[in-house]
Amino acid sequence: MNSPSNPVAPLESALMPPEVEQASATLRLTGWLSFWLQLAIAVVSLTVLLLAIFGRNINDDSNSAFLGIGIFLAGCGIAALAFSIFLAFRQVRYGRRLRRPEPALHPSKSDTLRLVEFFLLTNLAGLGLATIGSEVSVGVLLAKAISQPQGATIYTPDKVIRVLDILVIAANTNLVAAHAIGSGAAVWLSRRIR
Repeated sequence: MNSPSNPVAPLESALMPPEVEQASATLRLTGWLSFWLQLAIAVVSLTVLLLAIFGRNINDDSNSAFLGIGIFLAGCGIAALAFSIFLAFRQVRYGRRLRRPEPALHPSKSDTLRLVEFFLLTNLAGLGLATIGSEVSVGVLLAKAISQPQGATIYTPDKVIRVLDILVIAANTNLVAAHAIGSGAAVWLSRRIR
């Protein structure tokens, strides 16, 4: 299709304003980076969280209401991250639409900025959920550690810090990193597109 006898396609892309070309490239690059980085961290966080959830169901004695809150907030953070991944892919699609030679098919600047702002708000909400989940889980583990007598035998199994409890913190911490990546990408995009 792009044969030397058909010079129309390269000329049409050469007529595209440089701002539109730059916005297209920026949207695609940032969208792909956000998409893949957040997807990789989401898979790790989901795996760690599932290990914590199913490992806790084996032993019901160690269930704590506050660790349950940490697990719930991690689940909400993963849901926000899944939506953020979807929005990152939409940024890639917006960038592709900007490359088309027909200006009628281009997304408007206000629509693009609205997408970036929604991407930022989604990541900030997920960042808040994951941070609160981490803090709640760390607080529970700190309370368990403080309540253990030093150098004595522990008679109550719910006071023991288990690896499964630490997995909840790991999942929330990974989610904080993923949402920080998304927030940074959104701020960078909003500065580049305006």
